[in-house]
Amino acid sequence: MLVSPNGSKLWRLAYRHQGNQELLALGAYPTISLRDARKARDDAKELLASGDDPARLRKMAKRRERVATGHTFRVVADEWFEGQKRRWAKSYADRLRSRLDADLMPEGPVLAIHSERIGGRLNRYTWTRVHG
Repeated sequence: MLVSPNGSKLWRLAYRHQGNQELLALGAYPTISLRDARKARDDAKELLASGDDPARLRKMAKRRERVATGHTFRVVADEWFEGQKRRWAKSYADRLRSRLDADLMPEGPVLAIHSERIGGRLNRYTWTRVHG
C-alpha cells in the first residue's frame, strides 16, 4: 500500500519485468478491499510467471476497448486532417484529402492495421508518383 502525502491510500505492486522496475496500480483503498487487492496481485504474478507484463496487457486491453467504441483509422485521420488543413494551401489540402481517401483509408479499427497492409499501398503510391 502506498500512502501519499495528501492521505490517499493506493494499492500498488512493484515488480521487475525484463530487467526493468515497474509499478502496477491495483486500485484505491477502501474502494478496493485487501482481499481484492491480493487477488489482483496474485493474478499479476501469474502473468509475470508466464512471461507477460501485466501493465502492458492492461494498456492493450484499454486500447482494444477504445477501438471497439469506434476509434477507426478513418476517425483518427480525419481528426488529424481537420487540425492540420488550416496550415496548408487549399490546393494542397484538396490533393492530400483525395489521396488519403483513395489510397490510405483502410476500414476497421486502428489496431487492425498492419505495416504490410499500409506498406503495399505506400509502395503503389510511390511507384505511381515516380513512374507516372
